Amino acid sequence: LDESPNAIKSTNNHPDSCINRQCKMQEQTYRRALPAVTALLTSFLVAPNPNHDNVTRRPRPPSSTALCKGRCAEQAPYRVAIIGSGLSGSLAAMRIRQRWDDDPKHRSAGGDSAGHEEDGRDNDPLPALELSVYERASYPAGRFGATSRYKAAVADLGAQVLSTVDPTDFRALGGHGVSPSDLKLAHRIATELKELGIIREVADGSLCETEERMVWEGLWVHHVATAGMSHILNYFLKVADVVPSFGARINSICAGVKEGAIRVQGVQRRNANNNDGNVDLLTISNEVDCVVICVPAPEAIMIDGVANSLSKENQRILREVTYDSRVVEAHFYDPRLRPGLFAAFGTRMELNVDEEHIGLHLISLQDSKRPLTDESEEGTPCSVVAHGLANVNDIPSGAVDGMIARLLNIDQQTIAASKLKVKRVDWNPISQMVMPMEAIVADPPTNPRFQHLVGTIPFVGGELNSLKNHIGNNVFVSGDFMTQSSFLGCVASSDAAARDVVARARKFCRR
Repeated sequence: LDESPNAIKSTNNHPDSCINRQCKMQEQTYRRALPAVTALLTSFLVAPNPNHDNVTRRPRPPSSTALCKGRCAEQAPYRVAIIGSGLSGSLAAMRIRQRWDDDPKHRSAGGDSAGHEEDGRDNDPLPALELSVYERASYPAGRFGATSRYKAAVADLGAQVLSTVDPTDFRALGGHGVSPSDLKLAHRIATELKELGIIREVADGSLCETEERMVWEGLWVHHVATAGMSHILNYFLKVADVVPSFGARINSICAGVKEGAIRVQGVQRRNANNNDGNVDLLTISNEVDCVVICVPAPEAIMIDGVANSLSKENQRILREVTYDSRVVEAHFYDPRLRPGLFAAFGTRMELNVDEEHIGLHLISLQDSKRPLTDESEEGTPCSVVAHGLANVNDIPSGAVDGMIARLLNIDQQTIAASKLKVKRVDWNPISQMVMPMEAIVADPPTNPRFQHLVGTIPFVGGELNSLKNHIGNNVFVSGDFMTQSSFLGCVASSDAAARDVVARARKFCRR
């Protein structure tokens, strides 16, 4: 109530106007009634009800932040399961942890901890995070994790290079599901890896152009791992503060006992990290609050329950994503061949071969990636990795030895006698991307970008009732097949899944 004398103003200032006289009468009536109205409202709002002395007043609802703090302090941790610990899985684990902790050192880039634009989050605290990673191999796998070792020598049997884009270049506009903020995030991660000595930058001229690798001077920045690409995954998992369950194959996901939860089921090889011949299998049956699936599309759709959690269109995407197949071999030779190999490769780390009759695409000198000293060179074997042609599922015996013999101008028998070890990986049928999501969906959404698939495992124990809107999506499928076949694509898709996991956890907290 406004008690000021100008609370009612005449619309006509003429003292004899009918309007002015009417307004004065209304003002007088208002002033006479004001004390009674004030007293009535005061008694209504403050005085107790004489007929209901024992009525308990409903307290004022607390703010959403205060409500969340109270509930999050009491409830159990939020449980996230990641299936797969390759590049996408390890990145997802790291980004979930970083977004969860909201490390202040990442805020200087603007927006959230990754330098992303704000994602609509509020200040509500999150519950404790319980992160688990399941990997069917005995090591962080995928094309970044596949390595072979002989004594002190290391050879990468999958990806050879980690490539990013200079976000300050005027051509760094994003595309193929990768946003400019994704470019900044990938660049920041690569910079951190370089500062730690895990990777080092290499010149464009030292590399070959491949189907998935772009060599554009000044735009793309290429790096090699100084101790093997698997060290990159190990670092991501260390930042995520999680030790994967190795030798664990997840066969199905289904509704859990708790409303909105998911039961993850599968088997795990006992002593998966040991070569003791023990093949006993342990049953996996754990309940979590959401699942992030980071395996190739053909493997993701084979997990029972994944298809039913997705829309028909998303099911179609997973089924139609295809890859080619390739064979990769690592050959370790006597270290006395090293000087000749360095001379033959010159300033290059890779040489194109593309000889169909021997099934070779390129060969990569692994020693060029590693910092070798005179002492380490003396006893460390030299290593060469040979990549086969697409969809040629064999590298004939002696083909690599013959290529090395021609490069060094030495007879092939001498090269074969210098060989110490051969390791072969058959990437069938999950090598390079042939049919990504963009080739399947005619016009992918761009706001927000279509970077991962989302689904829901419905609660089967009864009606969701009031919690229905709070459950939301609890299955996320991430991978470079949703964007582009590169480190950039994995960063974009994994971080998009991490954003959704954190957003769902905030809803979970408000429950």
